[in-house]
Amino acid sequence: MIKKKAIRRWGSSSGGIELTVVIPVWDAYVRWLPNCVETIRRQVPQARIVVVDNASTVALPALSFDVDVLRVPARRSVGAARNLGLADARTPDPAAATVSTRIR
Repeated sequence: MIKKKAIRRWGSSSGGIELTVVIPVWDAYVRWLPNCVETIRRQVPQARIVVVDNASTVALPALSFDVDVLRVPARRSVGAARNLGLADARTPDPAAATVSTRIR
């Protein structure tokens, strides 16, 4: 069973772009998550960010921005983890990112 932890409720009332960005993460990659979230938030402030915790043995860090977290209890492939996040998207055009993603 996938545990869904809503850290923030998201909605776009300001108009403009509606975007969900999905970031699968686990273990050693967790250390890059804050920078990835910050980069996305700087470029698309109104985006809903969904972090898929792919059964990481490393705790997710505290983030300075609100995100929704889906926790997968057993490790899946990157594609399967990403697809779980994309299935949770509430916008017409979701996007996937890796923790090393820098949007310019």
